Amino acid sequence: MNTILLRILFLHIILTTASLINAQETESPRPPFTDDTPAAGKFVKQTADEYRDTNVYHGLYLPRNWQPGKTYPVIVEYAPNKYPQGNVSGKVDDCRMGYWLSAGQDFIWVVMPYVNTEKKENQIQWWGSETATVTYCVTNLKRICEQFGGDPNAIFITGFSRGAIACGYIGLRDDSIADIWLGFIPHSHIDGGRFTVPGSRERLARIKGRPTFITYGSDDNGKPESLKGVTFLTDLKFPVTQRELKGVGHADTWLEADSPTRRDMRDWITSVLKNRPGTNTVQGRVLTATGQPLEGVKVQCGPWHWSVTDASGNYKIPSLVPGTRTLTATKPGITFTPATQEITLTDSNVTASDFKSAP
Repeated sequence: MNTILLRILFLHIILTTASLINAQETESPRPPFTDDTPAAGKFVKQTADEYRDTNVYHGLYLPRNWQPGKTYPVIVEYAPNKYPQGNVSGKVDDCRMGYWLSAGQDFIWVVMPYVNTEKKENQIQWWGSETATVTYCVTNLKRICEQFGGDPNAIFITGFSRGAIACGYIGLRDDSIADIWLGFIPHSHIDGGRFTVPGSRERLARIKGRPTFITYGSDDNGKPESLKGVTFLTDLKFPVTQRELKGVGHADTWLEADSPTRRDMRDWITSVLKNRPGTNTVQGRVLTATGQPLEGVKVQCGPWHWSVTDASGNYKIPSLVPGTRTLTATKPGITFTPATQEITLTDSNVTASDFKSAP
């Protein structure tokens, strides 16, 4: 009898393991790009109010396990150039890296456009208006975080080819947009190679110690540029991880299949979310005039990062690079004292003084 039970248990373990392996190997394909209303598991076209009746738009994917009221880290992606020989369209519609980095769950994925302000359309070859492109990203990323539960303190930037260059050329163009990111994931090329205007070293310096994961193919014409990026970041003493993909050319389709590198990238993202290297945290409390905790107060730290107080009046804002910032507490109908606080982050976390509502 015991022998029979052991055989049944052994068979059950084998079948369960096989099922799990098969589930990993058959991850859901990237959904089609549609004009649908945003919903869990859909990749949809969105047009910002200021670009209504134009051909400027971005792509939004809510994870399969998305639920209203919950918070999710975000992956922002930029598209490669259009090049027919690689069957690459250069469009928001056809991007895929963010989807496969997240396996389609647990993360909101956004594909941002390069904005051509003259033709009022998405630029599919190089940059369009760099200033408008940066403004579009910052403005609409904030809207997405507020409307769909994106975590403003857990945002990665990625891209292939032109999109890899954009991680620096667009994503680090000034201090305002550079402050957003928790990590950088450029595949094949980087800001600082032969396709980039001067100033790349200054832009890359805005990473300020946050981590980068650089990938490139062994047969990839972007490999030399990626290796320059590794050298730049190493010289700046910033953490950088690199992976060469054997037998891979200038393409991002390799991400669709399971591989050691894809697993390493997903593990790296998980580790960065847990440990937040190169950044610090500000925490504090918001209270009533009589010292009772105030829930639901938005506390903003600088132009980008924010959090909301819990039932105990506590807030915590992670992922902050060194520098001086202004803390502001806001809730409709309530005035706080002090109105603002200035804090300076160096290499340690900071506990701010309490905000209190006015009597």
